[in-house]
Amino acid sequence: MGNKPTTPEAFDLKEQERSVVAKYPLAITTIDASTLKNDDTKVVFNKLVKGDLNDETALLLCDVDEYEDQDVPMFVATKLDLDEFKARLKKEMENAAAEGQPIKNVILYVHGINCQPLSSFETARKMTEAMKKDGVLVIPVMWPAQDKGIYTKDRKINAPGAAKALATLCEEIASRELPISLLCWSCGNFVLREFASQLNTSSSRLKFQHIFMSAPDVAANTFETDDGPKIVDLVEEKVHVLHCKRDIALFTWKVPAVYSCLGRPNESGLGLRGFDEDKVQPAIDRTKLVNVDANQFDMDILGHSYHESKQAMDYYISQFGK
Repeated sequence: MGNKPTTPEAFDLKEQERSVVAKYPLAITTIDASTLKNDDTKVVFNKLVKGDLNDETALLLCDVDEYEDQDVPMFVATKLDLDEFKARLKKEMENAAAEGQPIKNVILYVHGINCQPLSSFETARKMTEAMKKDGVLVIPVMWPAQDKGIYTKDRKINAPGAAKALATLCEEIASRELPISLLCWSCGNFVLREFASQLNTSSSRLKFQHIFMSAPDVAANTFETDDGPKIVDLVEEKVHVLHCKRDIALFTWKVPAVYSCLGRPNESGLGLRGFDEDKVQPAIDRTKLVNVDANQFDMDILGHSYHESKQAMDYYISQFGK
């Protein structure tokens, strides 16, 4: 059987040697973290930490490293308060400008179900490297999606808990002068839907520049219900719904025996065909809502992971500065 992975509380940075994430500059997580026992300025967390429906804590992090412990990735980072986070973002901007590639836009990337922190960092780094020349920095937003793909638990506990936690800090982050957009992939759009519901949009100052809903694993009638205006109210520019009819991962919306097992409602997914333009809630400003056909984008065999494709990134970039 081997030894159990070290708990975050017992983790000792000095015993570790291997780093894969390589000091990712900035990140946000709603995964509970523990203070490192030999350095109280740092925190540690891993993918085994469970979500909490009543979670109200989101952490701002910098210089994130990943280490192996009993084959379980452990993540160590310096925690920041809001002012420190803004100062670090300003430093990243200054460094990028000095290298001749100034940061003009920031994307907060919210992953989907069964995506552990390491894959979020890998995706964020891949997108940042690809869009660096266009002035884009991608900051991963991690929430405790279950390692075994327990879909019902993610929807009923983890995603709503993550939404509550993010609502405690995103308003301050997204109301900065630097344009900040949101990219939600798959079930990350369920976090978005819950997040929008957490905020009092009538008085909220929160405005993202753009929201990109990629392969959204939420109901096709989202923008026909009261959830729609709440999401659109979060943007200055537009909400973009990227959809693909070949998305095998979302076909289970149409198979009763499967969606019943997974806890999914009996309806087609928004990520398969986008929203119905003739049924959008009257309260929504239609100029702020766009369907984006992603059927020709490069993607995995399931037709689901096209949010990090070249075509998708070209589309994000094309929207900035409009």
